[in-house]
Amino acid sequence: MARFSFSRLYVVARRLLRESPVETLVCIVFTVLAIAMAADRLDTQIGCKLMYFPICASIAFAAGWACQGKWRPFYWLALVPTSLALFPTTSPQGWPYGMGLLLCFILIFVCKPSARDNESFANNFVATLVDASLATAVGALLTLTLLAMCAGIGYLFDLESYDIFNYCWQWGLFLVGPLSFCAMQNRRGNITSTLPTFVGHLSRYILIPAVIIYTVILYIYAAKVFITMDLPLDGVAGIVMAFYIAALAAMLLHKAYPMKYYDWFFRWFGIISLPLLVLFWWGLCYRINAYSFTDSRIYLVLAGVLMSACSLVLIIRHDKLSFRVIAIVSAILIGAITYIPGINAEDIGLHSQMSRLERYMDKLGVRDAKTGKFCKTTKAGSKFSQADLDELEAAYLYIWNIDEDLAKNKYCNREELMGTDSPYFEGITFTQAPNKTKAKARIEIVYRKKPVDTSRYPYLAGNDYSIEVEENILVVKHNEHIVLSEPSDSPSIAQSFTISNDSIMVVVDSYDKMKGSVNGSYNCLVFTSRP
Repeated sequence: MARFSFSRLYVVARRLLRESPVETLVCIVFTVLAIAMAADRLDTQIGCKLMYFPICASIAFAAGWACQGKWRPFYWLALVPTSLALFPTTSPQGWPYGMGLLLCFILIFVCKPSARDNESFANNFVATLVDASLATAVGALLTLTLLAMCAGIGYLFDLESYDIFNYCWQWGLFLVGPLSFCAMQNRRGNITSTLPTFVGHLSRYILIPAVIIYTVILYIYAAKVFITMDLPLDGVAGIVMAFYIAALAAMLLHKAYPMKYYDWFFRWFGIISLPLLVLFWWGLCYRINAYSFTDSRIYLVLAGVLMSACSLVLIIRHDKLSFRVIAIVSAILIGAITYIPGINAEDIGLHSQMSRLERYMDKLGVRDAKTGKFCKTTKAGSKFSQADLDELEAAYLYIWNIDEDLAKNKYCNREELMGTDSPYFEGITFTQAPNKTKAKARIEIVYRKKPVDTSRYPYLAGNDYSIEVEENILVVKHNEHIVLSEPSDSPSIAQSFTISNDSIMVVVDSYDKMKGSVNGSYNCLVFTSRP
């Protein structure tokens, strides 16, 4: 059995510095940044840049494997993402950060030159995951060891060790773990000819059977939707996408093993997936048509195109499906719609929601013809569906969350727009949306329709009042004492949306309740007759 020695550790460190200088430098930079953050030497805004570490480290690893021989000078360009990440104006947020992680995850598996055919790609895929798991275990073990040592020293010598604890985990997370992973990888791309036995058992007895069972579940749901002609639930597109990715992973592992127990399933998977893709496109296209594009729907469209293309290849020539080509094409398309200005998901979603907002502004008559900004309605006394106002507010909030200055300068301030008491909607009576619209969303939403007379209860209650639901009963408490209760589905709530007694009145602004659920979400105000 190999024995630990500092000389061996020294040899490994020298080899890392010689063969992997960029990876080592990236890990050291982020380790120093993390320690400085733990020591309160940096503010939170700079410290949040630690989230860029997985992206920067992945790019460095991928560049180290891909840039060999005459391409070696380009290897040093992998330092550019780290430099940009530390730039003062950068800040990780939302979909671009998540897609950046996914993109780097793909790059790790496609940059080894020898991983070209499906079998070697599968071996590379599993070997890389195994190395990453072992490296994570090494980093965690070092962290636990340091924590135990610090705790022991603090206890024995009566020292304050809390501050030292803050420094321990940085070494394992940002330095030892990633560099252990880097040391485990073979730069020459020599991939073992067979996958580990335990991986074969996991795929054969757990992953692939789970995929087959979930196929049956999705088929049963698809049959229900097609027979009843109900709109697929909002999250079905994401479920189908996750299922398809799991199925491709199972197919990849199945191809790498000599015993083809599930050929009967994967040989026909292209055709099997067609009804599920119809379900995917049906729900997605309906929501795009009803609510326009958002950045998430852009990525779902991309996923749908890739899934449809894979199924088409599987139907035409099952043996020609290349998982490495799928990964490369996915990486290119994800990079394009994430980072290229004008065609990225954020820009497309923003322009689409601006068009949606302006369409509803025109419908409600609250758009100034010259400036395009909100103005007071000229349709006083008209009746509009509450759903129209919901659509308008949803579009505005999307724009506001993406670019607050654009929303303020082009339309109006957020505080002025939100709510039916907005000055832009004076004189308009909003009626409830048709029941069938609410049924499709599987959420019952009721809004207060009329102003409420609070003359008997002139004082707005403070924070010592709380409102909650207990066994389908709306309960109002004052300092933990129940002062008012009413069934949440009682006529008094559903119709007038106020409940009261001699001392207090609860005004329910809105009530959202999932179908089949006993509880709901309430937006309420409590008024009292005494201060």
